[in-house]
Amino acid sequence: MVNKQKVCPACESAELIYDPERGEIVCAKCGYVIEENIIDMGPEWRAFDA
Repeated sequence: MVNKQKVCPACESAELIYDPERGEIVCAKCGYVIEENIIDMGPEWRAFDA
């Protein structure tokens, strides 16, 4: 597997910010959302009691 450095497709900047609350990768230069909903950090809404 090749590890490729991600760059912004809009401005080709490598200054990317990962926001764990929203599960997004955003370009710090232009604000373009590169990936979203990577990991849902919200609560799990299942009940385990009878």
